[in-house]
Amino acid sequence: MKLFLKRLFKITGVALLVLIILGFLLVDFIDRTPLKQLTAYQETMQSLEDSTYTVLQGDNPIKAGWAAVNITPNYPAPLAGYGIRKEFSEVNDSLFVRAVVFEKDKKVYAMVSYDLMVVPKVAIEKITGKLPFLAPHHLYLSATHTHSGYGGWEGTFLGQVITGFANETTIEMLSKATQTALEKAYASRKAISMEYGTITAPQYVNNRLSKGKKDDGLRFVRLRPAQGPSAIITTYAAHPTNINKKLQILSGDYPGILMAQLESSPSIDFALFAAGMVGSHSPNYNIGGKDIPRAKKIGEGLANLLIEQMDSVAIPSKSSGIGMIHFPVHVHEAQFRIDQDLRIRHTVFNLLTGGLTPKVSAFQVGDLFFMGMPCDFSGEIYLDHSIEKIAQDKGLFPIVTSFNGEYIGYIIPDKYYDTVKKHETREMNWFGPYQEEYFVSIMEKILSKWPSTQ
Repeated sequence: MKLFLKRLFKITGVALLVLIILGFLLVDFIDRTPLKQLTAYQETMQSLEDSTYTVLQGDNPIKAGWAAVNITPNYPAPLAGYGIRKEFSEVNDSLFVRAVVFEKDKKVYAMVSYDLMVVPKVAIEKITGKLPFLAPHHLYLSATHTHSGYGGWEGTFLGQVITGFANETTIEMLSKATQTALEKAYASRKAISMEYGTITAPQYVNNRLSKGKKDDGLRFVRLRPAQGPSAIITTYAAHPTNINKKLQILSGDYPGILMAQLESSPSIDFALFAAGMVGSHSPNYNIGGKDIPRAKKIGEGLANLLIEQMDSVAIPSKSSGIGMIHFPVHVHEAQFRIDQDLRIRHTVFNLLTGGLTPKVSAFQVGDLFFMGMPCDFSGEIYLDHSIEKIAQDKGLFPIVTSFNGEYIGYIIPDKYYDTVKKHETREMNWFGPYQEEYFVSIMEKILSKWPSTQ
């Protein structure tokens, strides 16, 4: 009996020692160093201060062209959204990659959005250098963020856990479709005028983190040629999560339905949806119906608001300036949270993700000022700060979109970091406290340095 107890104590001791060593190697405490003391913050702000902010001006008009290419797989592919998913077994509506190309004085810029959860970065990398008319740094990216799209296009370990194993056939298909969309858009460019505005649509969106503010603005840009139908670029803050994760249905959710409804109008032949500030917003699950019927109700409702109200609220763009800059964002150690004050050690996180290199994208076209964020960005942050006023004082109309080709998790109000126990503040909050303060500082610095249209 004594010999047995000795062996038991020894085995228990070794097991505890192994657990302690593993804990030390894999787990660390949340770093709560004040933001402005971090080297990453200081380097980013200095880089923004030193950057050259160039916008092409002059009286020559802006030309634009647009195109969409179907990216619906004709073979089984894993669904991407909500975590690990099975392959889709039914297609409710087709998915597309959509491109708008802008040209002024032979300088070309483009906006691309995918009917997917996020931008398939590898598809963009594969076409780099294959488009002689478009410099890689003149490309503004986003996605609709549908949680009923497909995966199979992500190369990192963590990315494949979320979106399914990488499939070279899928990657090649997305790459070719993106290139084709850009080439067709470039070939169709013509002189256009631009209008923009915001329509309030509170009935379709909720704040899913708290009873706080919600961004209910349906923002739009209308590109109008001298003859023929127009193109619409639009954003909205509700997460496209209407379809239950248990259903194996491929769908663009409400953004896909919204775009299809717009394109059924005789005056509109193209629509592009870019996910807005979705980080703290859900669809209004109480609007009526569920799954596809609810997505249809929201998508068609938003489209009808645009069709009915655009003419009365649209503001003509006065400027013909155009310019795009991507600003690198230095990040501190990753803080993938597993408990209130514990995180996965940043070296382990980097192994899982391959290391992250986020950026903030800024794109002015006319009076419009798009800011692309590398995250699920919270609309509540936007409403709590003076980002819009700073832009408007420069004669710019700001539109903030999420998923700009890089991804660093959720950026949510700092006040929720320790008070709200949801996945937005836990496993999807990858860089710890003070990210609201950090990204607001970045956005305000960019806007303060950007040339005025006044």
